[in-house]
This record gives sequence, C-alpha cells and structure tokens, in this order.
Amino acid sequence: MKLVIPRYGISITLPENQVSILTVENPEAYAWIVGDLWRQCNGQAGEIILSEIDEPFKISSKMELIFNPYGINCNERKVLSKLYSEIQTYCHESFEEKFMQINSEAISLLEKLFTMVSYPMNIQYEMNFEGLLKLFDAKIDIEKVDIATYMLEYMKIKKKILKVDVFVIINLKQFLSDEELMELYKSLWYEKIFLVILEGVETRPCISGEKRILLDYDLCIIET
Repeated sequence: MKLVIPRYGISITLPENQVSILTVENPEAYAWIVGDLWRQCNGQAGEIILSEIDEPFKISSKMELIFNPYGINCNERKVLSKLYSEIQTYCHESFEEKFMQINSEAISLLEKLFTMVSYPMNIQYEMNFEGLLKLFDAKIDIEKVDIATYMLEYMKIKKKILKVDVFVIINLKQFLSDEELMELYKSLWYEKIFLVILEGVETRPCISGEKRILLDYDLCIIET
C-alpha cells in the first residue's frame, strides 16, 4: 500500500509492521493535506493518491481520517447499517419462518388493541428484520474502558465491516504514552491495519516500529 501526495513530492510506503509518521511543519502545506484527505474521505475529489501495486483506490472506501480519538463511535450510522444488512441476510437464510411467525403475532396483537380505541389506526405490515433491530436499538457492545483499547476495537470493526484498511490519525502521539502506542501498534499489525500519524510539529522522537517523513517549513523532505 502506498500514499502519494504529488503536490509536495511525498511518497509513503505503508508496509506491514510499521507505522508512518508524517510531520508537516509548513502551515499552508499542513492545511492543504488535511483538507484534501478530509474531502476525499467524505467522497469528494482530490489529489492525494492511495494505491496498491500501482492500482489506485477510492480513498473514501479504504481510508478514514480521525481528528479526535475521543469522538469516534463504534455504532456510527454506516457501521450499523452494514451490520444490520448482514444480520438480515442471516435471518433470511436461517430464521425466515420464525420471523414471519413473530411478525404475524405482533400484527394480530396490534389489530386487537386497535379495536379498543375510538380512533382510526393503521400500521406498516411489511416489517423487515432490520426494522426489528432498530426497534430494539441493537448496537455493538464495547465499553470505553480507555481510549487506546476503544480506538483499536473501532478500527477492527471498521476494517471487518466496512473494509477500511488505512487510518490517518491527527496528533495521535499527544494522546498516548510510548507504552500505549507500542501495544496499539502490535495489535494493528496483527490485524493488518495500516496507520499513518499526521502532525504539524514533531511531538517526540520515534519509537520502535515508527518511521517519520518530515516536510519542513521550506517544503524539503527529510526521512528518519
């Protein structure tokens, strides 16, 4: 996997078992890179390229940009929509008859209740299993014990359910200690998830498993 920023001559190879740190000291370049990534992660056009064996990907389908680790949510709409669709497929394959029976009994009960009020009532008879999941507010049950653990579970869910392979996190090293980072890295490598840390200033020296690419104030590239 490779992340290329042609405007500034940056090419970042994303190998397994390594975290890439992109430090951009020039404010204008930093703002442009963050903006281009944000737009593309939200489905708009941009210049930055994500590719594998020279085959470009649509960034919105393979990458996520995270500004605030505390703002992530394992139960965001896209995740639940995809998960509900998957569960509904299992229902059709294995529990179609049982679901039809439950649906029929629920409709029968409601119709009996409607006869007891003096108002005209109507219901949507074509209830699907996804509607049942929403009715009971079915969600992924992961506690926010600590930010590193929750972030790991979030990225694993995004990879498994939405096929997101690359995460770009702004200033991650300001949120976690070196020990927490190492544990997170090891888990991400095991899951084959690629991580890029994007920062405007060098927060602290690299630790094992990290490689830094620095775009300095004068737009010169330095690899460490």
